[in-house]
Amino acid sequence: MSIDRLNQSSDRIRDNRRTVLEIEELGVTILEDLHQKRQTLLHVHNKV
Repeated sequence: MSIDRLNQSSDRIRDNRRTVLEIEELGVTILEDLHQKRQTLLHVHNKV
């Protein structure tokens, strides 16, 4: 393998890792939002 090809592969791995981290952050945000909504629903349900 040439150095250029290794560098390109490294760049792709770095970009893919960044994408995975962004998706993971989005997943955490969604789960937090769902948890808050669940708590709200439970609170409202207990008042009824």
